[in-house]
Amino acid sequence: MDRHAANHYPIMSLEALAELKLPAAKDCVLYLWTTIPMLANAMTLISGWRFTYKSLHAWPKPDLGTGHWNRENLELLLIATKGAAVAPAHGTQERAWIEAERGAELAGEPGSVAPAPTQPQMVSRRAKLGGIEALVG
Repeated sequence: MDRHAANHYPIMSLEALAELKLPAAKDCVLYLWTTIPMLANAMTLISGWRFTYKSLHAWPKPDLGTGHWNRENLELLLIATKGAAVAPAHGTQERAWIEAERGAELAGEPGSVAPAPTQPQMVSRRAKLGGIEALVG
């Protein structure tokens, strides 16, 4: 099967991602896209980058994915903070379930579910804002 990410995108190892120096402010929010099989790796990155996991959004995809235990068709947008980052005001939070069509310009756009003053994107399927074009694999 050619479904491995490396067959479709440039990828980076977990070690290479862990070594990235994030241009993070003292008080900031990190939005990190991951898949279910990569969730443990994503949590390792969050703690290694000295962020604290807070919550997530889930994006269901219409097509069934592959998987060993179930047919994974969710992507997760993890939310983590550093310092004294302020949560959205009570009553203004977005729903955890992201409703968007596949192919929508949602991937890599955390501002569409949680506004942030600046949103540098370092790692993505396509380069944005001078970022590195790669995926974790």
